[in-house]
Amino acid sequence: LAALLRDDDGPLSGLNCERLTGLPELLAGQVVRNILADLAGDLRQFERQHVEHVLDLARDGSPGKEIVLVRGVHVYRDYDRVLFALGPVGLPGFASVDLPVPGQVCLAEPGVQLTATIEARHGRPLAELLLERDRWTEWLDAEATGRTLRVRPRRPGDRLTPLGAPGVRKLQDFLTDRRLSRFRRDGWPLLTAGGRIAWVVGLGIAEPFKVTKKTCKLLKLQAHWQGHEPETSALNPSQRSEDTA
Repeated sequence: LAALLRDDDGPLSGLNCERLTGLPELLAGQVVRNILADLAGDLRQFERQHVEHVLDLARDGSPGKEIVLVRGVHVYRDYDRVLFALGPVGLPGFASVDLPVPGQVCLAEPGVQLTATIEARHGRPLAELLLERDRWTEWLDAEATGRTLRVRPRRPGDRLTPLGAPGVRKLQDFLTDRRLSRFRRDGWPLLTAGGRIAWVVGLGIAEPFKVTKKTCKLLKLQAHWQGHEPETSALNPSQRSEDTA
């Protein structure tokens, strides 16, 4: 039964809150015990109150809330699931690094390789480019971005103009809209051009850098994750509003 309720995030064990809390109390408790036993190796020191705390978190916890049980087990409330881990749940930050164009850079944390290549457009319509784009592949206007690209984590006060948005937004609000887990935000890669955020990797690009009818030179960006690919709730690229060049 636990397998049917599993909603893992990479190496983190997870349970879907709605499905878990929809079970009879005794059965829901047994599912939680199974997850704890798998994580810790056995149920020593885990008591009924610990299971109840997890179920309360699944029922009423706000996203981002975290509880600590015993034996180093942390339980974190994501948007629609609870995640279990040995130790604090969080994606560590990383040092900013330049991304050469063309070229690539590997970030041990958060475990991603970013690649940048330049291609001539040769009159290719945007619809054709969209066929080659997915969550981890983006096309930008190479002349708008220039060749000074940098990859960094978020900073206090970060803002961007999301694609199709009427104005500037706080990055924090953008990440919330995209339902990026709070534990991932400090270590999530941002690609900047000329000091401005151009691509929140896997979640969206900024309006000033989009491909338009006037774009002649394309910047192709790709992200390749090492190991588990993180889950996000970003829109499918084909659903995003863009200039129909």
